Amino acid sequence: MASLNNNGTLAGKNGGVIVVGGEAGHVATINDLTNFFLVNSMMIIGSSYWNIEVPSKKGYRE
Repeated sequence: MASLNNNGTLAGKNGGVIVVGGEAGHVATINDLTNFFLVNSMMIIGSSYWNIEVPSKKGYRE
């Protein structure tokens, strides 16, 4: 447990996940970061909208 090794430095802090990627791996990345927050007893900031960005072409984002 990372939080126990560093005296709970991250415990109770807020964390939110925003993922920008090309073609694949978005959900796995969100899962890994969310698990990191949970292991460290952090508060997870939620969203009512998508927190994944997939550009339509390289270098383009609206």
